[in-house]
Amino acid sequence: MTGTEQVHCGQATKIQRSIEINRLPSEIYRFWRSLDNVARILSHLDSVQVINERLSHWVVKAMPGTPKVEWDAEIITDVENERIGAGDRRGHTGSAEFKPTDDGKRTWLTVTLQYEPAAGQIGATMAKWLGTDPDTKSGVDLQRFKEQMETDLFSQAGGDGKV
Repeated sequence: MTGTEQVHCGQATKIQRSIEINRLPSEIYRFWRSLDNVARILSHLDSVQVINERLSHWVVKAMPGTPKVEWDAEIITDVENERIGAGDRRGHTGSAEFKPTDDGKRTWLTVTLQYEPAAGQIGATMAKWLGTDPDTKSGVDLQRFKEQMETDLFSQAGGDGKV
């Protein structure tokens, strides 16, 4: 992969969040590259099952009282220690970018999600009112991930990034 592939979605909602973490990009990349770890970070995910090196099956917790949403995704971008991104056939994408800070000792993690909300914009508005929208949740999730990485909870993982 060259790391330049992009997928676009017609009526997509785009979320982008960044946070500085006191860990090297290689450590954070290694954790995220084990895609099943992503469900441990982002609370709106129920599970991520790795099928093979490029394919995975994702399950999202939808709004209360609605069925879970599932899809298969393929890694479309993988630049070691810099960026990883996946997308599905509908054009939904997610990526994580790992940039070293100026001193090279910390990482700016930027997570970008692009998706068509279940039930369209009405569903997105309802999720926001209920506090279950991915934008709100991802900010909280990334802050929790930062705290856990910096206290070694996740970073004590073995070479595959798993604890």
